Amino acid sequence: MLMLRNTRKTIKEIAFELNFSVPYYFSNLFKRKYGISPGKAGKDDP
Repeated sequence: MLMLRNTRKTIKEIAFELNFSVPYYFSNLFKRKYGISPGKAGKDDP
């Protein structure tokens, strides 16, 4: 989650950097693991 909070990159850019060819799969996996969407995690205060 740290990568989401400390960047100006989009979720799509982060997903591609992590070798997800489809950002939806990254978002889906992230939400299943952390119980929160990556977009919301990036906006929340630590």
